[in-house]
Formats: sequence, structure tokens, C-alpha cells
Amino acid sequence: MESLPSPQILSATRFTCIGKTPSCEARTETCCLYAEVCEPRGSESRECYARRHCETSEHCGAGERCCENHDSPDPALIIEKECRPRCPEYEVCRKGTCPDGQVCRGLSPTDPKVLGFCARSVTSVECGAERCTGDTPWCMWTDADGGKCVRAEEKVRFSAFHCDDDADCLEGDSCWLDQVGSSCCRGEACFGHAVHSRWVACRTVADCPKLGPEITFACKPDKDLPPSIEKRCFQL
Repeated sequence: MESLPSPQILSATRFTCIGKTPSCEARTETCCLYAEVCEPRGSESRECYARRHCETSEHCGAGERCCENHDSPDPALIIEKECRPRCPEYEVCRKGTCPDGQVCRGLSPTDPKVLGFCARSVTSVECGAERCTGDTPWCMWTDADGGKCVRAEEKVRFSAFHCDDDADCLEGDSCWLDQVGSSCCRGEACFGHAVHSRWVACRTVADCPKLGPEITFACKPDKDLPPSIEKRCFQL
């Protein structure tokens, strides 16, 4: 289990809504994204079907994190960001708001309104002749030029490898592959995708998904993967 910071009660009390209403009071209000207004908690209009409860974990209570959220139990209501004891997908952040041992990745060097996500602060990703770590944690790969380690803000979506095994991810996350790179994800954010469209990177079969006794995997090399990813899980 990832350690949480010491108990706090809202180290920042206002968070950005959108448009005409720039901020909401985190203790008492939620943001209606499409109406661009803050509304009192507990008396929100039913017509507002997309909400924000926080912007970073500074706006959450003791033992809670501000989570990107895609699994609202009510299909008629989207809660874009909300405070939870543990994020089912990932924690949104600005620099300095992640728990100890984590760092905020994916921030924009030019747009301070772009939020990042909390990731393991120390990673090691194979990238051809290089190994990406420290200030250049991600591997950019092309068949023509091979691999190059880049800073998080330099990477583009295509052929960007954030991990080559689960050790590069937070506890409870897995290193998943698709046609354009690799990234760490958790829970339904991974397994909600068909296993035929996203794949798990592996060193051994123990790294493969546990999807029940009727679905089994083998950990084998794949000639279409770059050298930074040696094997992936194949469903048997």
C-alpha cells in the first residue's frame, strides 16, 4: 500500500471550476463543468451531469487523494475528479502535491492549467542501448532511429514507453502495452479494455493478469515489440 502524507484538512481551499466561475470552495461546493458554476454540496442541480469535486489532493480531507474518475455508479452523472481514499485509476497533481516516493508527471512546461498524474519517482526503462531514469524517465522509440530517453514534458503520445515491467509502476498498477507505447494503469482502467487491444508487459507469467480460472496466459517474446519490452502476455 502506498503511504499517504500525514493527515491534513484541505491545505488549499479553492479549486478551479471553469469559465466564468474561476474557483469553488472545496469544503462546501462542487463544480458543474458544463454550466460553469459552483453549487452547494448536497443541493446540486440534477441537470448538471458532469462535476468536479477537487483539482489536486490539496482540496481533499485527511487520508484522501484527488482521483481522475471514470467509474461513476450513476450512468447519468460524470464525476470527473473526486476525493477518494485510494484512486482506482490515478491521482491528478501539480508539482509537489503527490505522496512521498512519487512525482507529478505529464505537466506542461508552458500551460500551468494542465494537470499531471502521480507516478513512481524512480523508474528504469530499457530503451535500446540506453536505460531511461532520473530526469529523462521515458523512452521514445522509432524503428528508424531506435530509442531515446526524454523528459516527461518532451514525450509525444506515439511510441512513448513509460515502463517495461510492473516495477516501474506504483504498487497495485501494471505495465500495459498498446500499439503506440506503454503506460502504468490500475483496475478497470486496464482490464476494462479487451485483452486483444492492450497487452501486459511481463518478465514471467506471474506478471500476467489474473482474470479467473478459465482465462490463462503465457509470457512470451513478441517480434513486433521494441527491444525495450522483451515479452508480453499472450492469452492461451
